[in-house]
Amino acid sequence: MANTLFALQVFLPLEQNEALRRQLRKLILDAPEAQTKSEKRRAYEQITRALLGASGQFTVGNWDYSDDGDEADAEFEHWCAGTEADAKEREESGDRGDDEGSGQRSMFVTLAFLMESDGAAAQDYGEACDLQDHELWRRSTFVKLLSVIPRLDFATVVGDAVYLCPGDKQYGLTEAELADESYDYLHKLE
Repeated sequence: MANTLFALQVFLPLEQNEALRRQLRKLILDAPEAQTKSEKRRAYEQITRALLGASGQFTVGNWDYSDDGDEADAEFEHWCAGTEADAKEREESGDRGDDEGSGQRSMFVTLAFLMESDGAAAQDYGEACDLQDHELWRRSTFVKLLSVIPRLDFATVVGDAVYLCPGDKQYGLTEAELADESYDYLHKLE
């Protein structure tokens, strides 16, 4: 069966959003490993509501949509593996923000959904992602794309993932780290 991918990542200033980081961390940690479709939907509704409340502070981000089955499966794995590696590297580096010159630190949230291509969830995202070039990297577009999540039909979602980095506020990304080429895929949001 062919699948469709939708993934989104947003960065926010950590200091101003520490309460949001704590709230998201609790929502993610409190979610049971095995969830019914309705429990999963409720959990994502809470995560989405929290993020939408801070959407005015989204600084940079990226999103991806693919309805090519092979590409969608590979990209879902890429988004998950890349985000996990980034978070793990942050914690293993031992960088706890002790240097005063590091400037503002950022947090990020990644959401990824692998959906049955002929299902309602993929149809919802297909319509939402049909955008003009000038709309791609606007906060309002990220709000629109996040707003689809609470109405997703999780019966047609094959895989899903949510990541929050940092889990510990001391591991926020510095401005210098965000300027590194490994983050070249991010777009400044208007």
